Amino acid sequence: MNLNDRLLVGEAWSLFKNSEDVLRNMSWIQYAELVEGWEIYPISKEGHLVAAIVMKENQSHVCCNPSFKGAWFSRQLFNVTVGQQIKHYGVSRTSCFIDSPNKGFIKRLGYQYKETINGVEHYESRINRWSSR
Repeated sequence: MNLNDRLLVGEAWSLFKNSEDVLRNMSWIQYAELVEGWEIYPISKEGHLVAAIVMKENQSHVCCNPSFKGAWFSRQLFNVTVGQQIKHYGVSRTSCFIDSPNKGFIKRLGYQYKETINGVEHYESRINRWSSR
């Protein structure tokens, strides 16, 4: 892992650490091992880190800074991240814990609920509803 990768992992970890997610109890080393080989897209707004998108193959996960309010996930951002997964793999998958406050966000992005396994809800999207027509 090079310095730039460490910085990206550190930025993403700081968001997960402050989230309402079970990952908040994970150490930086544990998180770095978990996202080894994943692409990380930090999202800044008004000079502050507001979110990170973590992607690998057809899996994507987003963590938002809970103290930031406002729109940050643009159509363009969707198209270069999740939209590209759908284009390349035919599907984008994500998941969240049953009690996650992020379900509404997942559904607004066009993901549909598929199943619950061991307290984790799984979602997928096969259509990029935000693509240019």
